[in-house]
Amino acid sequence: MAVKTFYYSQLSNLMIEGVGILASFSINLTVKDENTPSGKNIYISATGKSNAAKAAGSGSILFW
Repeated sequence: MAVKTFYYSQLSNLMIEGVGILASFSINLTVKDENTPSGKNIYISATGKSNAAKAAGSGSILFW
């Protein structure tokens, strides 16, 4: 069983929305693979964070 974690962070400046540097985001991705008698299972989980959602209060962010 191997577990790998990847972290990506991006500074953004969305002046058109008026949120400035607060539009930055980060994504934490974890990938785990497991050998089984019938093959291999892969599990993927991801978590995204952004200050823009906190600043807006009720905002929501979709990570694609």
